[in-house]
Amino acid sequence: MVPSLPTNSFGNVLGVPAASIVMNNKGDGENDQYNYPNLVGEVRVSIKKVDANYVKLAQTTDAQLVAFEAMIQASTSGQAVMLNFCSWCKFPLYETDFGWGKPTWVSTAALAMKNMVMLMDTSSGG
Repeated sequence: MVPSLPTNSFGNVLGVPAASIVMNNKGDGENDQYNYPNLVGEVRVSIKKVDANYVKLAQTTDAQLVAFEAMIQASTSGQAVMLNFCSWCKFPLYETDFGWGKPTWVSTAALAMKNMVMLMDTSSGG
């Protein structure tokens, strides 16, 4: 972002880079399959599009809101299945000490969102 956020900033920043894969629909319900092997590559391409220009556009227009509303509409109408990704990587969760020592294991509470993928570092930092 320009200007950059302070080093120790955290909180909710919503971006809606989208990736899609096509379902191999044979129509019988039993043999319908998603083309999952291509999903990781599509997600990577989508994330790489988040650059300074993308952030500037998100700050100055309603493009993100319009994209988010379109994805919600596709999901609720059954035209699409949304997978949601959130990254807590590099957030110093294992360094947090509330007075009884640093945690040996970190997790999230139950998530109220369907199809949520939480990315987190391991205790060794990987």
